[in-house]
Amino acid sequence: MTFMFFLILTLAHLIADFYLQTEKMVKNKEKHILLHLTHHFITTFFFLVLLYLWSNRMTSMLFHILYPTVAIICFHLLIDILKIKIWNKVAKGPKKNTWEFILFITDQLLHFVSIVLVSSFFSGKSTFHYFYQFILILERSPEVENYLSPMNLAIFIIIMLIIITTVSGNGIRLLLGTLPEHIALFEGKYTFDQVIDNVEMMKRDGKLGIMSEQYNYMLVRKQDLSRGKIIGYLERLIIIILVINDQYTAIAFILTAKSLARFKQMDDREWAEYFLLGTLSSIFLAIVYGIFIRSIIF
Repeated sequence: MTFMFFLILTLAHLIADFYLQTEKMVKNKEKHILLHLTHHFITTFFFLVLLYLWSNRMTSMLFHILYPTVAIICFHLLIDILKIKIWNKVAKGPKKNTWEFILFITDQLLHFVSIVLVSSFFSGKSTFHYFYQFILILERSPEVENYLSPMNLAIFIIIMLIIITTVSGNGIRLLLGTLPEHIALFEGKYTFDQVIDNVEMMKRDGKLGIMSEQYNYMLVRKQDLSRGKIIGYLERLIIIILVINDQYTAIAFILTAKSLARFKQMDDREWAEYFLLGTLSSIFLAIVYGIFIRSIIF
């Protein structure tokens, strides 16, 4: 039950943070922090109620439902306030994108630590007990059956699916940085000529000189953003399946297929670097996830 308590709190956090939090709330967290905390409170409370009803070991609704929920919200409030204060100092700086990525990773790590602390306290187990459980699972100890029950496995798989898709997608997006709109998707390069009258450049014959400038633009279509996101999700899921089945060589076909689809755009150096960074980051995470899942389940 200790391990399930931890999994339930983790699942509630991921759902509230990545599915109930809108883009508007993310951009102005200071303004919508109360709404964000409300989402977390309702989600955590709801999942703990389900755990309470399913389990026969929980005896106190206050101690196993309300108090853990309040503790999670308090930790969340402190972490968000800290994040907001740091962001307000660095938002206008030259390394805004880098700080945004660092704060995202730090924020999620702090939430993970808070979940471990709350789970340890309200389940009556020390924090080191969780690390001990994890080692038992990796070493395939006979005690592992107590932790990898069908329900625990189901919750674990759901958590990993969220991390593989949404969480990783957000992390990769922040790693790449917010690209300017004119190079965001590279759907095609278009050149426009603008004719500018230059009064200062007078020719000797008295006629007005004319100077021509060229501007390059990249067309951006919002619907392609979601399409690229789905491709990233499927890419990581396929690679994880390949890793679990020890088919590492087949991963090269995925990279080849993506390269062929964007073959003409590879001539653009900025696009090529963007493409390689995003693809290699996605593949690296998928391989790590695949090894982790295989070591836990199989």
